[in-house]
Amino acid sequence: MRVELNDWIRDSADLPMRAPEDPGQFTDEYRHSSKYGPNQAGHRAIAAAIDPAIFEEETTS
Repeated sequence: MRVELNDWIRDSADLPMRAPEDPGQFTDEYRHSSKYGPNQAGHRAIAAAIDPAIFEEETTS
């Protein structure tokens, strides 16, 4: 499940943070100083890109 979640985040939720000239990298605005992941603004952007409704349980009537 962890791998699938990471793939989904990488393939969809973090797309707005990607550098247009190099989609394999985050823009400076979202890149951590270590260059190995998102900074706090990047984590906020990922959270904002995820629709909370996907975590709601479906109910059957």
